[in-house]
Amino acid sequence: MNEGDPYFGAPYLAPAFIGDDIYAYTATNSDSMYFETTGLMRTGSGMLTDNPKFHVTFPAPPAGARVYIPQASAADRENHVAFTLQAANPPDATVGELQIGSFTANANGALTTTNTSADMPRSRVKFANDLKMSPGGKLLAVAGEGGLQVFHFNGAHPATHYTGLLTNETIAQMFWDNDHHLYAITQAGAKSAPGKLFVFTITPTGFREAPGSPYIIYNPAAIIVRSAPAP
Repeated sequence: MNEGDPYFGAPYLAPAFIGDDIYAYTATNSDSMYFETTGLMRTGSGMLTDNPKFHVTFPAPPAGARVYIPQASAADRENHVAFTLQAANPPDATVGELQIGSFTANANGALTTTNTSADMPRSRVKFANDLKMSPGGKLLAVAGEGGLQVFHFNGAHPATHYTGLLTNETIAQMFWDNDHHLYAITQAGAKSAPGKLFVFTITPTGFREAPGSPYIIYNPAAIIVRSAPAP
């Protein structure tokens, strides 16, 4: 794993920015063989570049694994970053369930954590295609192979379980709006195959699926939600 080094290739997901809008983070994983966590910073011109002061150390993995492999990143509007992590012995297959790790960014954009393999919650999602923080920073949605699940996000403290699987279908991408709605699309299939758009209303105290959800759409490839500014 090469923190802060140039990309092996383009990241799979958009960088996750903390609240200062200067520091951002990505995580990539290709077949548990090539994986990387990258810290970025915005220059005065607005361009993103590698942060030369970035560093992160993941918690020690559980017995039977050598490392944690990152799959996706998300950030709240303060200085906290979440990663999906999976224990592994690369280049062999992963050996543990997907877990959620919580980190804190310092003034230089480097990340630290007090989370451990014992207190990081486990997800029923098997492989993370996407990780999204709610606008309020209190909920964290993880989606991918095996479904979609939402956790309570507690800043630097370990995330905690909230929902079970909201669907067990493979989810490719999702977005929150500013009114507690989470939108998720299934993985793109054959051109004539029906895809699905799931819509949920989720707050820290309750959740429900929208009437009629999931909605049939064909060959979904990507989704983005444009919301009115938060009040």
